[in-house]
Amino acid sequence: MSTSDFGRHCREIAERFLLTAVVVDDQRFFPPSPPRGGAPRKPTRGDVARARPLEETRGRQRQDINAAALTDSFAKHGMVCGVVAPSARGTETERYRRALSRADILVVDWKLHDNNNRHALELVTEILNGDRGDRLRLIAVYTGETGLPEIGEEIVSGLETLGRRVESSRANCEIASGACRIVLYAKAGTPTPGLDRTVDEGTLPDRLISDFTRMVAGLVPTLVLSSLTTVRENVYRVLERFDATLDPAFLAHRACLPVPSESEQHMVEQIGSELHGIMDDAVLEARKRFSVAVEDWLTERSDEGPYTFGDREVSLSDTKNIFNKGLRVEHGGLGASYYDKVSSGVSKDGSDGRELDMCLASKMCFRTVLEQGTRTLRMGTVVRRRDGNDSSGTHLVCVTPRCDCVRLIEESPFLFLPLVGARSGMFQLVLPPLGDGMPYAPVAVEPKTTRWVRANFKPETQTNSGMIKASIIDADAGSDGERFVFKDAKDNLYDWVGELKPEFAQRLAQVAAARLSDVALNKSEWLRRKEQKLARERCDTCGSWVVV
Repeated sequence: MSTSDFGRHCREIAERFLLTAVVVDDQRFFPPSPPRGGAPRKPTRGDVARARPLEETRGRQRQDINAAALTDSFAKHGMVCGVVAPSARGTETERYRRALSRADILVVDWKLHDNNNRHALELVTEILNGDRGDRLRLIAVYTGETGLPEIGEEIVSGLETLGRRVESSRANCEIASGACRIVLYAKAGTPTPGLDRTVDEGTLPDRLISDFTRMVAGLVPTLVLSSLTTVRENVYRVLERFDATLDPAFLAHRACLPVPSESEQHMVEQIGSELHGIMDDAVLEARKRFSVAVEDWLTERSDEGPYTFGDREVSLSDTKNIFNKGLRVEHGGLGASYYDKVSSGVSKDGSDGRELDMCLASKMCFRTVLEQGTRTLRMGTVVRRRDGNDSSGTHLVCVTPRCDCVRLIEESPFLFLPLVGARSGMFQLVLPPLGDGMPYAPVAVEPKTTRWVRANFKPETQTNSGMIKASIIDADAGSDGERFVFKDAKDNLYDWVGELKPEFAQRLAQVAAARLSDVALNKSEWLRRKEQKLARERCDTCGSWVVV
């Protein structure tokens, strides 16, 4: 990891986030503790037992691991480390499954039980399959075997056989698979010709923390990690606000609801609001420190040279002002007309600035929905209606009020607004890609009420949920995975695309309501055209156009 100021900023946040490590090695040993001053003492039974593995192997071998040195080194970085010795029966994943799956960093010996690498490979793949690759974690293969690149090839082959997408680099010693990264290191005394991968137990934690830092390096990732760490450190505040004394009131609320099972979701919304407040406070406290990180980020990528925004070159100092004070020219900035050239100007790696802008815009419009979760039709749900042989279909967004999307007992109508090509002056969204390689799509809400769509849906009856739930079907030909699809009362299919964040969904409902409240007037054509020439400005708060 870079030793720059920005690199240190990322590492500090990573170290604050990391809590646990687990080491799996069947040749661990604990050296006898040195005497704490005074006259030498006779070794105890414990000293003899701890030293026995070294005596039996006539001195330390390459496969041995000093568990005491490793745990002490992790402790110096604020992490708790456990060391487990798996049994020869291959039941280690059953005995330690929960501990292994919860560890932020997992260290595994490559040769377990009679120099067999099958156990280690099975352990790694089982851990990855257990968390579906969605858990942020670092796995380190720490071995006394030579030939790290060849070991990396075996791991890549094993993961690809299971259908996992894998990327390897640095002579197969760094392997990425989903949210997990696998790194390979050699134990002390093991030769690694041409590779700087031999580390002792006292150095290994520092190297692994640096590897983890590379996984989360960046302004946005560290902001995410810092916010989540703050939530974890302040869980007690939420528990203090919603403690057990409220149980009777919660049960009363549950009993009074027409559908008692909705009470859990009601509380989740309240808890989410509290967590949002905690993260807000954390960002406010760290605002000055983050401004410094922004300047360090710009310095690290500039090589002390100017940045180029379209046809303008801007010095490093003025660029720092732009990102901490805004585009205003009085701060040495560019002016508002350069807003669409800012991302490409600071990317420095040839990234398409427009694509990056659309990616962030889409993520700010749509909320995260877990892959294994259900999909329900409600306000803010964006779907793609399959229009006959038209593979592209029509994108629609549901604006039916949420209270009318639950507790349904019969076929019910839902109102959708079509999403059309974005044009200036219209409320816009950016649709996420429907598959790998697909582009982001900027769209706008269709304002004409004659083009709005109404369709009837039957509620899901198997669980008596009273909601419209999507079914899971195979993806279209040429695509991977599965799709969530809604089916209306006329058997028309609607592919689930995403869920807008509540505030965006409510804003769309406001757009529809404003359109419905328009009053038709027959006025002087001269006056109508004069009105169109009035200057308009954007609201500083919500960004909508207002007449001035």
